[in-house]
Formats: sequence, C-alpha cells, structure tokens
Amino acid sequence: MSGRAFGSGLARGGASYQTRNPTNTTVDYGANADARLSGRFRTTTSVGLQYYHKAEKTVSASGSVFPAAGVTTISAAAVRNSGENFFENNTVGLYVQEQVKWNDRLFLTGAMRVDNNSAFGANFNAAYYPKASAAWVVSEEPFWKVAGIHTLKLRAAYGESGQQPDVFAALRTFAPVTGGGSVAAVTPSTIGNANLKPERGKEIEVGLDAGLVHDRIGVEFTYYDKKTSDAIVARQLAPSGGFPGSQFVNVGELSSKGIELLVNAQLIDTKKVRVDLTFNLATNHNTVIRTGSSSGFLSIAGTSQRQADGFPVAAFFGQRVVSATLNPTTKLAENILCDGGTGPHNLSPGGAPVPCAAAPLVFLGRAFPTSFGSLSPTVTVLNRLQLYALVDFQRGFNRVDGNRTFECSSGTCEEAFYPERFDVTKVAEQQLRYFTDFGLSNASFAKLRELSLRYTLPDRLARMAGVSRAAISIAGRHLHTCTSFTGLDPEPIRLSQTFDVGGFSVTPPNASFVTRIDVTF
Repeated sequence: MSGRAFGSGLARGGASYQTRNPTNTTVDYGANADARLSGRFRTTTSVGLQYYHKAEKTVSASGSVFPAAGVTTISAAAVRNSGENFFENNTVGLYVQEQVKWNDRLFLTGAMRVDNNSAFGANFNAAYYPKASAAWVVSEEPFWKVAGIHTLKLRAAYGESGQQPDVFAALRTFAPVTGGGSVAAVTPSTIGNANLKPERGKEIEVGLDAGLVHDRIGVEFTYYDKKTSDAIVARQLAPSGGFPGSQFVNVGELSSKGIELLVNAQLIDTKKVRVDLTFNLATNHNTVIRTGSSSGFLSIAGTSQRQADGFPVAAFFGQRVVSATLNPTTKLAENILCDGGTGPHNLSPGGAPVPCAAAPLVFLGRAFPTSFGSLSPTVTVLNRLQLYALVDFQRGFNRVDGNRTFECSSGTCEEAFYPERFDVTKVAEQQLRYFTDFGLSNASFAKLRELSLRYTLPDRLARMAGVSRAAISIAGRHLHTCTSFTGLDPEPIRLSQTFDVGGFSVTPPNASFVTRIDVTF
C-alpha cells in the first residue's frame, strides 16, 4: 500500500487481513398423528424438537512499516497487531400441540413450547410458552342465513412468546490488559447477571374472516393486545461495585395494541373490464408501562430519545421553547422561556413557563408510526391491458431532520441570518445549543410506490413473432411523496433493531422507469 493516499502512518507500507468463519446448524423434527374419535370429532396431535446452533469466529491481523520494497508479509512489519473474536449461541426447543376438530366447523387448539438458550442466566433453566386458540366457521351452521355474508369465520387466540438476551448479556466477563512489568492480566469488563431471563410477551387476538357479496369482497380483521414483561434494560452500575458500565436486568414492562385489516375487493367483473382493489391498514399504540428506574425513565445513549413510564416506546424528549422576544437591534431572541413540564418527573408538556436553563425535557413525539397501510388498485381491460398502482402510507410519528439540526446548531441556517422572517420561538430554539424540538418534524407520509402498464399481445401476433405468448410492461417506481417532513425523506431509516433517530443526508430512492418484455416459447 502506498502512503500517499492513506497518510504518513502508511508511508512505508501496511497490510491487513481478516478471516470470518460462521457456522449455522439447524435440526427440526416434527410428527403428527390423526385420530377420529367419532363421526364428528377428529384430533391431530403434534410433537416436535428444534435445535439451533450459531457460532462465528473472526481472526484479524495487521502490520505497518515494512523494512524494504517488495516485503509485504505482516510478519515482516515493524508494527504488528492481531485480534480474535468468538461467539456461540445454542437454542433447544420442544413443543406439543393438540387440535380438536368438530364437523370441520369448530377448531380448538392447545399447545406448550419449552425453550432453553445458552444466553439465559445460570440461575434460569427454561422458558415455558403456552398457546390456545379457537376458530368457528359460523357460516356453515344450519342456522346461518345472513344475506350478503357468504362465509364467516370467527377466531380468538392467546399465546406467549419470548425474546432471548444478547449472547454475552448474562455472563461476567473480564478484558485482557497488560499489567505491571508487562505481565498479562485481566480487568473487570461486564458484571453479568445470573438471573437474566428472556423477555416475555403475552398476546390476545380476536378477529374474523368474511366473504361478502358472493365472496367478491374478502375481509380479514384482527384486534391484538400484547403485554411484554421482564423487558431487558441496561441499568447503570455504581462505580464502587468494581465493574464499569451497566448491567442487563429484567425490569421493563411494555404494552402494544392495535388492529390489522385486509380487504380484497372485486369491484367490477365483466367480459371487458375488471377492477380489483386491495387495501390494508394496521395500527399500533405502544406504551412503556414500567422501566424500573427511580427517575421514571431511561435515556437512550446518543439520541434525544427515552424509555419513560407512561409514554410511547423510544419517544422523543427535549426542551420546548414557549415564549421569547426578538431584539430589533441585535436580531437575537431574548427573555426565552421553556415548558416547565407536568405530571410525574415533569415529563409531560403543558407546565408553567420557566427559564430554559432550569427546564425539564418534556415529551415531544413518537418515534414509530401509529398507523400504516397501502392501497393497490388493478384495472384489466379485455384481459390484455392491465393498469396497476401502489400507494402506501405511514402516519403518527416524528423524525429528526439531521440536516436541519446540523445547520442550525452551527449557526448557518436561515433563522440565524433572517430571524425576522420566522416565529421568534424558532429563532430562540436555533440559538440554544442543546436539543429542543427544532429539528423534530412530523414524518407522516404517503408515497406512490409504483405505477405500471402491461399489455399482452394477441395470440396471432405472438405466433407471427415465433412465440406462443408475449407481453410488454412499463413501470415507474418511487414517483411521488406527499409529506410535511422538512428533511429529504421521511421514511424511517432503522439505525438499530429498536430505535430510529432520524437521518443525516439520507437521500430518498431515485425515481426509476423500467420496460420489460416477457415471451413464452
């Protein structure tokens, strides 16, 4: 490697290598046994065993400052570094299930699953997850004579599930260091938790499946209510304990409820024209019931988000400017006051104004959509010309406009140069060097994802071209976004498995047009 492009540190050459060896093993066995108890009753018994093994080993080596031209092995470098990482995780699961059927109209199911995972704490043995469900095809009963509803199935279910801890969350670990006299030694790294167990979810679902107007309209509806207990959170440790950082503990409790709706409709069905419509809608309202923290909240490192009792998951918090005056001479905001907060720990907005230096961080908005869905119509003419569109939407959440926040925190946004053009509270927020709700923006959106036109050639023309069937289609994708978000793109970019802190210089997908020809010989 030449040092000209990579700096003086590699002026005399450098090399690095890394090998990664992942291993995944899966064993899945299941068996079913059917039995007829009478002319109307049948049962199905199911048992199974599942085993998952995942391991990964990574070895790296690097060196710099080679003694002469042409000598490029790491062992010949004057400065050498190496590293090795290894993790392993095992899961063993057993399940048994019994389903009873009556006249193929009523279905009752009960099941139990047992899981053990190597990431569980040493004092926790196994997790037991029960399940029960019932379904009834009401429309097949002799008494069913409801006009317009051709088929109807009612269903209900209760189930429990779990989320295992991270691989090393329960283990007490030590980090290697070089001790006095260059002797190898270790130092405390993570304290671990022998009692750590999986997060546990308990969910109730009720719903129905219906076919309306001679099954030309299909409806699927579900209401769910889920409680998550023993949520795993990181609790800060006292320095006097000898271990730095935090400890993973089971203290959190969350709630999540909402609906799921799917409608498939055949609006027009004639010899010349057919119009189909698919619509789906889902809602989700999540709440942190308990964090286990004496302050009522847990900050999420590196973000303006918190897990706070009684508020949405990973909600945005910040100081909210409520009043200020603009000095006509200096063009600066003065007499700035912020929301003093209400409720426990002053986390709710709406309190008496106080000087911003003493103001609490109050709730500013949700990080996750409360509703999302899509609409997709399809129009077919003469079984040859087909027009298709897809529009999807997400509503009820906020994102941080990273570009705007960066500009205003550095004093280069428009509010800093032309403050008289803006509400004085926005000018005050720009002047403050701590996070307020300035960069937070309503991220609700609707997007025209796709618009396409497809034409199937008549069989006579296809045969003239030497094929049995031919079709040509033109599709445009990412064509339009309707939103009030101030940034470049409102669609969430999940920076981790749980949280979304917004985007910085995240550009939306480019609009594209695709032409495709399909032929069948």
